[in-house]
Amino acid sequence: MKGKLLFTIQALTLVLTACGISPTLQAASAAPKATTYNIADYYPLCVGSQWHYQGVDEDTGDPYEVTQTAVQQVSINGQPAMQVHASYSWGEVNNYSWSDRTTGMWQYGWDEDSDKVRFDPPIHIPALVTVGQSFSGTSRLLVNGVDSGAISWTIAIESHGSINVPAGSFNDCLVCMLNFKAGDDIDVSRNWFARDVGEVNQAGITDAPDEQLVWAKVCGRTYGDGSVTHDVALTSFTASPTSVMRGQTVTFSGTVKNNGKVSESGVKFTMTTNGTQLRPPLTLPTLTAGQEVSGSLKMKVPLTAAKGEYLITGTLSTVTGETNTANNGMTVKVTVK
Repeated sequence: MKGKLLFTIQALTLVLTACGISPTLQAASAAPKATTYNIADYYPLCVGSQWHYQGVDEDTGDPYEVTQTAVQQVSINGQPAMQVHASYSWGEVNNYSWSDRTTGMWQYGWDEDSDKVRFDPPIHIPALVTVGQSFSGTSRLLVNGVDSGAISWTIAIESHGSINVPAGSFNDCLVCMLNFKAGDDIDVSRNWFARDVGEVNQAGITDAPDEQLVWAKVCGRTYGDGSVTHDVALTSFTASPTSVMRGQTVTFSGTVKNNGKVSESGVKFTMTTNGTQLRPPLTLPTLTAGQEVSGSLKMKVPLTAAKGEYLITGTLSTVTGETNTANNGMTVKVTVK
């Protein structure tokens, strides 16, 4: 259920739609003369549209990437729906939802592995919304036609604002709080929906991942360059002093830069001489695209070290999809007198 509820949050960022079955809605009254937004404008959907996200798993902290593709229009219980396919580490998922400017957004459910999960009634919010409104309801979760319990949900339109993500800067966003509860599972996230694009950012609050849009191709429009580059580089590596006596301390300093277009996590830095590791690997903090970090560490020359010249190599671990491994290491010379 956890993975499925997670996808439900992402799915609601995936499409906005029309149908004829209406769930129970509870809308808070909006402030007088508030700006009205059509929810369908904030997730346009055409067959062939794609959204590529980078995320961080909320349980393991591991980075991941996923491309979601609008595959085809289908029918769910006689109503139009768009099939949006995504491949995650925990399985292949097809989400079904739909939007239009007249009736708003509808979320029907998803297929995962051999399970067909449907909301009864579908999740729905109306077409016209204002900041400050919230919508809530309760649906039954039908798994392969069998009732497996209830899911309660709330979607709150918190604000209108802007955000910067790898795909670009988006200044016309609806910021929504999504809250889903099924049994003991509670998934909460804050999501940014950009006009003409769709979901561009998700900030996980409770049991939901963080995700950012890297690129998208939506109804003939392109955001970001459509390519994903992975490249971490050790741009500087020095030792001071470079000539020491046994028992003295050497300070090694280095600078690491993420030359890629997505965040990288779990990068490790090691130091070796003649193939022998000098210290345990150091795990670096998550590096966002373009981020540069510097640091230093001290090492004491053993009293038993042989005199002579030592070539010390600093090396970064290779990230998945690394496009340039030649810049992952640098070598300095230290002389022990």
